[in-house]
This record gives sequence, structure tokens and C-alpha cells, in this order.
Amino acid sequence: MLNLAVCLTAALVGALMMSVQDRIAEARGRLAGCDTLALVDPDMAIVLCAAGGRKRPREQIDQLGASAALLLRGVVAQALTQAEGGDRRVVGALVVTGAETEVFLQGPGAEVLSAHGGGDLCLDGMAEVAPAIFAALGDGVGG
Repeated sequence: MLNLAVCLTAALVGALMMSVQDRIAEARGRLAGCDTLALVDPDMAIVLCAAGGRKRPREQIDQLGASAALLLRGVVAQALTQAEGGDRRVVGALVVTGAETEVFLQGPGAEVLSAHGGGDLCLDGMAEVAPAIFAALGDGVGG
């Protein structure tokens, strides 16, 4: 009986992530200048799912999780919170290095949406695609 419950739970999680994966892939295609869009768990510093326009090494994808953890949960977030008097929480970050841009947006839950692209990454577009992805997570059915 326990094995059946584990299998059903795994199937439900798989269905949820597949639907969220589809939404992320669709959103990445609509987001100008975005070469990778990922859903990240910054508490665990891992990428839950990602969609890209080109094949990137796994280490580069994994770095999005590490960056989100550092910027939104780690010493950077702690320093910013302390500088603001301790009553604010960091819910987003923009990192621009040379020709690359990364954007991190905290959702209403633990997850963070991360976009990676060039200098032409559309920041307004990121704010437009994020709500649907976070809503899919909140639905609990991925639909």
C-alpha cells in the first residue's frame, strides 16, 4: 500500500512539474533576449526545471540555483535586509555582468523564477510571464 502511495505521489509531482515545465518553455519563447528561464528553489540552491533556447552545460544551469540562494537567502540578502533596518525581505535581484543579464524574482511561495540572457533581456517581459508560472505552482495541479 505504501509503494502505491509513493508511486501516486511521484506521478502527481511529475504531472505538476511537466505542466510547469511547459509553461516555463512557453514563457521563455515569449521573453525577448532570454536564453534560459528556470524555476529555482533558493533554500536548496537547486534548479527545479529550466527551458533554454540553446544547450547549456549543466554547471551553468546549476549556477542559477546557487546565485538565487546567495542573492535572495544568503549573505547578500542578509546584508541588504540589515542595511534597510531589518524589516524588509529581498524579493528580487538583477545582476548585470559584461554582456550577460540575470534576473531573479521571488514568487509567493519558496520558488524563484530566474532568467538569463544578454543585455537585451526584457525586464518588463519577465514581470509579465512570472505571474502565470507562479499561479501554476499555486494551483497544485499544474494546469
